[in-house]
Amino acid sequence: MKKLTEHIFEIRYKAKAQVIDQRGVWANTISEEMQLPYWKIEENRVLLKDNEDEGKEFAMAGFTNAGYIVKNQPTDNYFKDKVIKYVKILYSLPKFEESLIVTRVGLRIRTCVEYMGNFNELKNRLVYKYYSLNVEAQRLIDAELVDIGANLNFKDQVGNFNTQCGPMVRQQIEEYFRKYPAYPDVGLYYDIDYYIEPNRFVARNDLQKILGKFIENASDKTEKIIKHILG
Repeated sequence: MKKLTEHIFEIRYKAKAQVIDQRGVWANTISEEMQLPYWKIEENRVLLKDNEDEGKEFAMAGFTNAGYIVKNQPTDNYFKDKVIKYVKILYSLPKFEESLIVTRVGLRIRTCVEYMGNFNELKNRLVYKYYSLNVEAQRLIDAELVDIGANLNFKDQVGNFNTQCGPMVRQQIEEYFRKYPAYPDVGLYYDIDYYIEPNRFVARNDLQKILGKFIENASDKTEKIIKHILG
């Protein structure tokens, strides 16, 4: 069964003009510590990746935000370990922690799991097992349902999180997941995005704890929802 995943971390902060003078140091430090040998320095940020061509891991650090991306993590804790390490490195960079006001912390997991059936079968599963479009509502609409998907917004004790869920065919999957080695013909897509907006200084240890909970909750919810729908 084919499974595509993309794990994304991003921290946003009030603009730090000092970053512009530190781009070379930042690029060199992140490249060495995170083992991302291919890097590029742009006007307001540095970009790094593990492979010159497609790449499976990416880092970014600039004067308003920083982030890390992993495609198809090889083990369950791989992304979490990488992000915890990356945050430690960010806070050690010259001028990063100085006057740091964090405006948003986000953690997003995008997943597509192969469905061994056709699109309409998967669409119907979502109707009855997730979105619960009942018979009376369908009768009132009086039309054929050709696709289904919606944005649902939640809040729990960890933070706010937005979700998307829906069936996809190969062409759409390829648009959502660029340059992956293999794609299913039909897949269930689930996207969960956790975030908080502190608008204050956030210490390194606190940020690592927040991200740890985000990753645990997002991973758990993703697994449970996909299992519930696909059975």
